[in-house]
Amino acid sequence: MLTAFIVDDNPGDRALIRRILRDCALDELNIEESWNLEDTVDRLRDGGIDILLLDLNLPGSRGAETVAIVRAVSPDVPIIVVTGSDDQQTASEVVGNGAQGHLVKGRFDSRILGREIVRCLNQNLDSDGLDRTTVPSP
Repeated sequence: MLTAFIVDDNPGDRALIRRILRDCALDELNIEESWNLEDTVDRLRDGGIDILLLDLNLPGSRGAETVAIVRAVSPDVPIIVVTGSDDQQTASEVVGNGAQGHLVKGRFDSRILGREIVRCLNQNLDSDGLDRTTVPSP
């Protein structure tokens, strides 16, 4: 079972991302959520998260720093930043801090998100030298 972890301080954005995730047609998807960095760090330390969908602006952190903090706690979990910013500099910064992907809120659907999840999981498996057969197809 694939566990996706949505981190966003806006309940409406979390609900929208959750709905889009459910429409991705990924086999056996478990969705967990958090609204702040402190709870996110605690949950990541427990392990078992396969993909992280992370907003950049959370209580306790702003911008690319959010990715750096999460990456330091959980270096192996693929991160897709989901933010309201369409700024190319922001996208470059978050990738430079360890995110595998960047999506702009309101500009993706289940097909795009599903492909991005599979791409990030495959990229992570390639870097670990693991078997790709464990990654679901959207």
